[in-house]
Amino acid sequence: MQDKKAQRERIKERINGLSKSEREAFCRAITERALDLPEYKSAKVIFIYVAAGNEAETAEIIAESLKNNKTVAVPVIVDKDMKAAVISPKTEFILNKYNIKEPVLKNAEIINPADAELILAPLMGFDENLNRLGRGGGYYDKFLAEAKKAVVIGLGYELQKEQSIITEPHDRKLDAVVTETRIYRNIN
Repeated sequence: MQDKKAQRERIKERINGLSKSEREAFCRAITERALDLPEYKSAKVIFIYVAAGNEAETAEIIAESLKNNKTVAVPVIVDKDMKAAVISPKTEFILNKYNIKEPVLKNAEIINPADAELILAPLMGFDENLNRLGRGGGYYDKFLAEAKKAVVIGLGYELQKEQSIITEPHDRKLDAVVTETRIYRNIN
C-alpha cells in the first residue's frame, strides 16, 4: 500500500493540471452546492478555510455567510495549533508562514472549536467512505478532535477522489464532501 505522501503528490499533479477556466467553473459549482446544503442553511456558527493555491475557492461562501449574519470563523495558526478567529467584512488579513491568508490576531475573537456547528474543510483528497487526506500538518486533525458536535463537510474537486485514502486512528471521517459534480454523504 502506498503512503500518504505519494497520494498527496499524485492528487496534487491532477489538481495542477486544471486550467484556470476549469478551476473557476468547478469552484462556482462547488460554491452553489455548498450554499444550498441544509447544514449550511441552518448553521449559525461556521468555521471555514480561506482558500489558498488551487484549493476550492471559499470567498463567495464567506461573503454570503457574513451577509446573512452568520458567525464566521477562519483558521489562524498560533504556534503549533489552529485557532478559530471570528471575522467581519472589515477584518484585516495577513499571509501566514504557509502563505495562506489569515486574520490579524491582535483584535480577533477566538471561538472554541466545540462552538462550530458547521466546518467547511479543505482537503487534498477523499474517498467514497468520506476519509479525508489533508496537507499533512495535522492542524485539522487536532481541531476536528475538539469540534465533536460539528458537521464536517469537505470541499474539493472530483479529481481529488481516490479509491481509498490511507487513514490513521486519529483521523475523523467527513460527514459529506461537496465537489463540482455531486455531494457525497455518509449514509450510516
